Amino acid sequence: MSAAKRLPDLSGQLIQDGTFHLRLLSLLGAGTFGRVYKAVDVTSKPGAQVFYAVKCMARALPGSKDASMQEREIQCHQAVSNHPNVVTLHHHFTTDEYSFLVLELVEGGTLLDALKRKVFGSDTERIKLAMEEVLDAVEHLQANGVAHRDIKPDNFLCDEDGANIRLADFGLATIGWTSNHVAGTRPYLAPEAFESNASLRLNDLWATAMTFANIISSSGCPLWKEAKVADPDFQCFLGNPGGFLEAALGMRLTHECLLYLDWCFHPDPEERPTLFEMRSGLDDIPAFEDATKRRDSVSTVASGLTTGESALESSVVATSEQLEHIAFVIIPAAQKPRRRSVFRRFFKFATRKL
Repeated sequence: MSAAKRLPDLSGQLIQDGTFHLRLLSLLGAGTFGRVYKAVDVTSKPGAQVFYAVKCMARALPGSKDASMQEREIQCHQAVSNHPNVVTLHHHFTTDEYSFLVLELVEGGTLLDALKRKVFGSDTERIKLAMEEVLDAVEHLQANGVAHRDIKPDNFLCDEDGANIRLADFGLATIGWTSNHVAGTRPYLAPEAFESNASLRLNDLWATAMTFANIISSSGCPLWKEAKVADPDFQCFLGNPGGFLEAALGMRLTHECLLYLDWCFHPDPEERPTLFEMRSGLDDIPAFEDATKRRDSVSTVASGLTTGESALESSVVATSEQLEHIAFVIIPAAQKPRRRSVFRRFFKFATRKL
């Protein structure tokens, strides 16, 4: 049973610390480690009320592994909170029983919810803007030495129309780029992430690319259950990247879009684009969907795929025990590479059979 399921419903309760006097109004959602409520500042005036989102977690025993995780979540979130594409952490405090995080309230729901509503459609500019905002958040984290480790549409919040995307949920985040244990959501983990001491920076970029695939297709379905050769869908991708991507995403993609995704999902991390190249590469994509291609075969091929939204069930693979030996190594953000490398890599992949 998760920690969130063991927590009672605190709706209606008044919590206060310092200048914050908040009433928990209603439950917004529950995750692996806590519950999130909509709250109102009871000192704010009617008609000008101030609302927050409040994450509630059971207070961990001081010195325990769970306490270390909660402290690390706060430390990581505080380090990157001052950015328009990251949910703001306003305050945090503990009582005898609970730990509370007072957060910016984003009422539009998750990016996953927005994708299910098809808010972007096939609008190339809106899709690119969403991808840019995701990249802005990830770039800010990496510039501050923070690895999120659970980047996916469900952990981004946005307005009703999909605008103003903000990264949330730092429950698995850490400071530094190495870890002895696997953490994250399996379909969003890079192939090397299943090995010890894999780069957390590169894994966040892989998860960002998977989130891009979700945005392009307006779907929260992952491309595969695991990026391992033993996974039939990932094996199919390795054998026929273009055919697989069109089938899995359920749409005909432009050649430029196929090249971009194939580049981002290269099994060799050294061959994948840097964050700067991921951003620059978007400039080379005039459109994501190719309306001139026939769609007849897409649904037929896609029917044989094994992934779907059910693949995300029970797929978060981190536990407090697994996170015990995380290495806290702060590495300065790398300098941005020159734009010419983008052309060279695209030229290289343009010769591949997709």
